[in-house]
Amino acid sequence: MAYDPKFDDLVEAHLASGHGLASFVHVAGVSRASIYNWRDKHPSFAQAIERGNSKRIMGVEGCLNENMRTGEGNATTIMFTLMNLARDDYQDMRKIQHTGANGGPVEIKTEFSTAKEAQEAYTKIMADADNK
Repeated sequence: MAYDPKFDDLVEAHLASGHGLASFVHVAGVSRASIYNWRDKHPSFAQAIERGNSKRIMGVEGCLNENMRTGEGNATTIMFTLMNLARDDYQDMRKIQHTGANGGPVEIKTEFSTAKEAQEAYTKIMADADNK
């Protein structure tokens, strides 16, 4: 099926009602690849997706606000949904960066001058571990 501008309103309403883009393939009767192609080739369709997703996020945020106010609902599910739908606003991310001195590369030093020394040290470590 070819893209039709009527899909703009349909996708926005579908997303705004809380459904995802993956399920819109059934509404449109096309493959997921077609949906992504339409999004990439038709700016009005891409904008409709963006508007629909914003409305979808707003609905989930409303559930979170209601949960905080009343204690009803599942806060974990709501937060999980928001972290996936609105990553820029609700990400739970830890970034660990390893660097050497002054932000340079990590320096690695070899303590053994020969492979035989390394093998002997490894054998000793393994024997000590077996004896514990």
